[in-house]
Amino acid sequence: MQLARNNSNGRKYSGVLLALIAIITPLEVSGTGALPSRKINVNMKDNTMLTKMRKVITHRTAGTALLLSLAACTTAAQAAPLVMFRDPGCGCCEKWAEHIETNMKQDVETRNSNDMAAVKDANGVPGALRSCHTMIVEGYVIEGHVPAEAIAKLLREKPAGVKGLAVAGMPVGSPGMEYQNQTQPYQVIAFGESGQRVFASYN
Repeated sequence: MQLARNNSNGRKYSGVLLALIAIITPLEVSGTGALPSRKINVNMKDNTMLTKMRKVITHRTAGTALLLSLAACTTAAQAAPLVMFRDPGCGCCEKWAEHIETNMKQDVETRNSNDMAAVKDANGVPGALRSCHTMIVEGYVIEGHVPAEAIAKLLREKPAGVKGLAVAGMPVGSPGMEYQNQTQPYQVIAFGESGQRVFASYN
């Protein structure tokens, strides 16, 4: 008889808990966080179980929202294009853009400008370091035929006082300036508040 009563009570509690789950879950997901004004007969053990279930549901809901938010931010960052300003008549700029897209796995958004001097002035490119195209990536200024690996290093290290990188002129053998396997030494110069310095050298 005692066993029969225990089984009966277990079924009763299970029924009550299932009903509570059905009530709580949509409320927690919707963010209302309040139980409807219904009279539910439960004992202290049921109340304890209810509290635990509410905590689990709330934590899972918050965790899911956080993961979705992080995923959205990551996707947005990956989808953000690199913006390159170029003179409409420049062909080597497009070749350099192909090099960047291939090696950085990001799209390059091209914007034609008939006044590249104004673009460079607006972005603080020193006169001695100027080249044909200017790109903006994550707030940094990339001037000329800078290799993708140098840009990746800049974005990874984020050195203090550096506004951008530049390869002055159009050295043969630099990305976008390939010609019959010929190369000439050139340097990538970092510029900004801390002045100018050699960031990378290529031979």
